[in-house]
Amino acid sequence: ARLLLAKHLFLFSYYCGGINFIDIAALRWKNIETDLQGKPRLNYIRQKTGGRFSIRLIPPAIAILEHYKAAQVSDDDNVFPILHSALHKTPTQRHNRSSKIMGQVNADLKTIGHALG
Repeated sequence: ARLLLAKHLFLFSYYCGGINFIDIAALRWKNIETDLQGKPRLNYIRQKTGGRFSIRLIPPAIAILEHYKAAQVSDDDNVFPILHSALHKTPTQRHNRSSKIMGQVNADLKTIGHALG
């Protein structure tokens, strides 16, 4: 399950123009919207710069989101199982959790890379 999450986070970032890990960790389902043409878009504000981003989601990115959709209870839920609003309430708790998971994901990506040669 951890290797699959690492793969999904890497590919989702790639499909979404290189969205960084901290911003992925903070994504909520309410950040996934539909544009005027009925196409799904990812809308978010980058934490580091405050810049606004709106990215049309391509089918492989949508497929990754569908994998995590079953766990969604509300639009305020996090998209990926990194941060949990009940456990990570303060900015420090969110930062520490994100850093810990980012380290695990990076290690898991190395494992995947070695397995693939």
